[in-house]
Amino acid sequence: MTALLSPVQQSCLKTSKRSFKMTLSNEKITVFYDGSCPLCNWEITHLKRKDTQNRISFKDIQDESFEANHPDLNKQTLDALLHVKTASGEWVTGLDATYLLWSSVGLSKWFSPLKWPWLQPITKPCYLLFAKYRHQITGGFSKRKQSIPLSCSKGKCNE
Repeated sequence: MTALLSPVQQSCLKTSKRSFKMTLSNEKITVFYDGSCPLCNWEITHLKRKDTQNRISFKDIQDESFEANHPDLNKQTLDALLHVKTASGEWVTGLDATYLLWSSVGLSKWFSPLKWPWLQPITKPCYLLFAKYRHQITGGFSKRKQSIPLSCSKGKCNE
């Protein structure tokens, strides 16, 4: 299966073999996501609704001003899979990033299977494969996304 993954994703698979252990605090985290991916937008919309403590800063890597505002970040690397940067500067990627995001809004129990060591040899390669082909997989959702206006302000989103 690794032949289907990009070099960036293959390196993430190798480095993510360790068990993810991170304690949550009230420190702000930043998520870098693909705003052109319908499923990614769906997840971000729900995270914004749940983020009532404003613990997450949301950065759409497809935003026109992203590269100008973040010249030190490699957009291609960020686009390969979900990235979260902690307040201490640690980078968390893929399913570990997903778990961290949902934990930061109080929903860790629903996403705890993402941390189970015996399940990670299955879930991590599947996530990486999904991340690589997410536009093809979720392409049918884009028409629905365009028909739902969404505005978010101060952690609250309205349709």
